[in-house]
Amino acid sequence: IERERLRNQIRNLTLRDDLTQLYNRRGFSSFANQQLRIIKRTHRPASLIYLDMDGLKTINDNLGHQSGDTAIAEMADILRQVLRTTDIIGRIGGDEFLILTPDTDSLGALELVKRIMKATKDRNVPGTDYKLHVSLGVITYDGEEDYNLEQITAEAEALMYEHKRSKKEWQKQS
Repeated sequence: IERERLRNQIRNLTLRDDLTQLYNRRGFSSFANQQLRIIKRTHRPASLIYLDMDGLKTINDNLGHQSGDTAIAEMADILRQVLRTTDIIGRIGGDEFLILTPDTDSLGALELVKRIMKATKDRNVPGTDYKLHVSLGVITYDGEEDYNLEQITAEAEALMYEHKRSKKEWQKQS
């Protein structure tokens, strides 16, 4: 029993992010690829959301890395609260998250994005040391095309950067 517990603990360490307890890049990739194979076989839709936290460097520079870590953990908590238990959530980099949402078409993905944005905005009450802001890119996969995880991740990431640029352009015009 002890050996099994240790084996599970080691496996968990290789698949989970220490800070957020979400899947790390390896864990996300493993579970997402498995889910994409099922989605392709059953011809069901899915969406991939690429989320990047805006302004984490400013939080780290002005308030310290502990505050930056707290901000990342808060973002992970928001994602856990607003997403479904069937969704696969991973922290794939410092302030970057991927979310695979099975059985989610483009309208469903838009609804999830709205929930993420609302929960993030609701968290930003007056008096907090910092505000959380995100940029997102969303790709909907219909289960018919021959996509792989790397392709749809790259497309979602490109859309996220487009969203980030458009917000900066809008701020310049304001």
